[in-house]
Amino acid sequence: MDDLAHRGFECYNELMERCHPKYLLHGHVHATYGTRFRRVLNHPSCTKIINGYERYVLDIDETDLATMTRREITTRLIAAFL
Repeated sequence: MDDLAHRGFECYNELMERCHPKYLLHGHVHATYGTRFRRVLNHPSCTKIINGYERYVLDIDETDLATMTRREITTRLIAAFL
């Protein structure tokens, strides 16, 4: 939304554009927002932003699971923000 409290954080845009995660999950937007409520949004980086408010079932195909180690993931995340 356009008001300051609902614009989000620019750092999340930077994270998605640099690291291209498949999903970004959040859950503090309520369905009572009416037509402004969106369960799933597609970011220009191809990240699927999912509002998990109340509940959301996310089926992940095992072929989509990364083979990277935690160390590799951490190294890439740190490098993205240096």
